[in-house]
Amino acid sequence: MSSSYWAPEFVHSLKTNPTLATLDLSNNLIGDKGAKALAETLKTNLTLITLYMSSYSIGDNGDQALAEALKINSILQLNPRVWSAKSGKVKWFSASKGYGFITPDPDGNGMGVEELFAHYTSIMTDGFKTLDEGAAVTFCVEKGPMGSHATDIRLDTDAPQASTD
Repeated sequence: MSSSYWAPEFVHSLKTNPTLATLDLSNNLIGDKGAKALAETLKTNLTLITLYMSSYSIGDNGDQALAEALKINSILQLNPRVWSAKSGKVKWFSASKGYGFITPDPDGNGMGVEELFAHYTSIMTDGFKTLDEGAAVTFCVEKGPMGSHATDIRLDTDAPQASTD
């Protein structure tokens, strides 16, 4: 979503929702304008406790606005989900189902798992989101309620890609 689209409606809903305690803005293109609007709301929103953010397209001005809001709102905890990029290969991916699995490289950087769940919403490309079997990818690993999964999935442009023949 672009910030010009979601910011006014989204910020208004934050002001009027007295029960939202956790918000995940990962993988959103909120931009500086959206971040500034969000920051103004966060200064006075005392029900939101945890804000998750990763792969968010915010510049220095937006980051500064959010930092100022966090100084004022001492209840809110920012969880930036900062993970170093891992690498691996797509084991399989079903475009019709919207998910598949990634096999981390054997050098141990996949957090000790043999394969990671990969959902299409975590693929960082424009347009139709799918992955070819055997494609080299980079990704981050997050632990969720159902186990570890890949996020921020990108084709590894430095690695040779699998042949589609």
